[in-house]
Amino acid sequence: MLKSLIENLKEVKDFRKNQGKRYGLWEVLLVVVLGVMSGYQGYREMGYFVKANEVILKRTFNIYSQEMPSYSTIRRVMRGVDEKDLSRIVKKWSTENSPKLKGIEGLAIDGKSLRSTVKDPGNQRQNMVIMVSLFSQETGLVLATEKFESKTGSEQAVAQEIIGKCGLKGKLITADALHCNVTTTQKIMES
Repeated sequence: MLKSLIENLKEVKDFRKNQGKRYGLWEVLLVVVLGVMSGYQGYREMGYFVKANEVILKRTFNIYSQEMPSYSTIRRVMRGVDEKDLSRIVKKWSTENSPKLKGIEGLAIDGKSLRSTVKDPGNQRQNMVIMVSLFSQETGLVLATEKFESKTGSEQAVAQEIIGKCGLKGKLITADALHCNVTTTQKIMES
């Protein structure tokens, strides 16, 4: 199962120049994915995850580099990698390898503003990045995500877009009262 993750991560286009590369892009992305799956967030925390699991990671995944990527390497890679491409590949892998996915009955859709993304904090109408997610209540697996800025979009519109893309036949959908409107209900019924 993890071998298929590595194969999928090798599909991510490497944006880096050949000079000075110490690690394959898949190696850095693998530790990021495993770190996130283990509950680590942020570059420094990823660095702690790598240090704490260096021997196991090298042995399990046949990584022959003398050292594992540091938090600054992880940061450089994550700032340069195409996040949509990476997200698509990880979603594809998790969907293909989740045996519980077929039997999911309860799904929830919700939007959350991302910490430290507020622009113009003194302005009456602040602008921030918001992530809207559709996730399984039984497995905790996130099935779809979209982000938008509060000044350029709305949670309702993004949720409706996500609902339109997902097959929801036979599923129970829960959402905030914000989504209790004719358009969202119609999207759910069409999906």
